[in-house]
Amino acid sequence: LTSSANIDINVADVNDNAPVFVSPRKILVHDDFFVGSLVTMVRAVDLDFRENGTVEYYFAEDNFVATSSSTSSSTSSSSSSSFSLLPFSIHPQTGAINLTSELNALRRSSYMIEIIATDLGKPKLAKRTNLTIDVRSFNWNLNPPIFKERYANFSVRENKPPGTFVGKVSATDDD
Repeated sequence: LTSSANIDINVADVNDNAPVFVSPRKILVHDDFFVGSLVTMVRAVDLDFRENGTVEYYFAEDNFVATSSSTSSSTSSSSSSSFSLLPFSIHPQTGAINLTSELNALRRSSYMIEIIATDLGKPKLAKRTNLTIDVRSFNWNLNPPIFKERYANFSVRENKPPGTFVGKVSATDDD
């Protein structure tokens, strides 16, 4: 007498992997970015499954004083965390870092921001990284050059070879 049965075996994932950052740790932006612009994306991977492998991103609380905002509608909801003295916000699910206020390279040319990636497992596992955002001034060429002399008059003999020094004029540019 024999019998057979199908047996389903479900192996539960143990949250044994912390997120690992795979995004750059230093970027360069120009101070002419518009408020709301995407500055960069941070990304971390977690080799666990389901909620154990789902990663969320936050600025570390010791960066500055935290503020948060969330929006909700019938079709979507989102939230983000930001810090009152940082001109950036980070989206918890996507890792998108957006500009929340204007940059000025003359006032501050660099920001070092500690970012935390945490999984949704129990217990939660997290990793931290530092992102350096260097700010450079995008100097528009708004002013024409101004010559020191209003007129310049030079002469050269006709038998001189090409490339012969003829004269010099000087100009300045306020840009």
